[in-house]
Amino acid sequence: MNLSLKRDELLVPDSSRGVRLDRWVAEHCPNLSRARVQELIEEGLVTVNDARSKASYKLRGGKRLFKMAPIHHHFEQLGWSEPTVVIRFWIIALVLALAGLSTLKLR
Repeated sequence: MNLSLKRDELLVPDSSRGVRLDRWVAEHCPNLSRARVQELIEEGLVTVNDARSKASYKLRGGKRLFKMAPIHHHFEQLGWSEPTVVIRFWIIALVLALAGLSTLKLR
């Protein structure tokens, strides 16, 4: 099995039970060193079932590993700065909150 972190999701088979998270990802993503994988895990860019984990986390079969679960990292890869992403998300949240409030019936 030759997987790459270019995919958004990796599924852990039952045969990998008890293997450390960093070791499993490094084995299945040959383009990444184990040290780089550990950095990605620490930064929260590799998650297990949408939850941050330590590099020493022991895997169980059926777990889903995600690369870059926080959506703002995808925008940062497109070249947006973090403050730009945060401000735009706040604007969107405000607009949606106002839209929701405008639909309330007041008596």
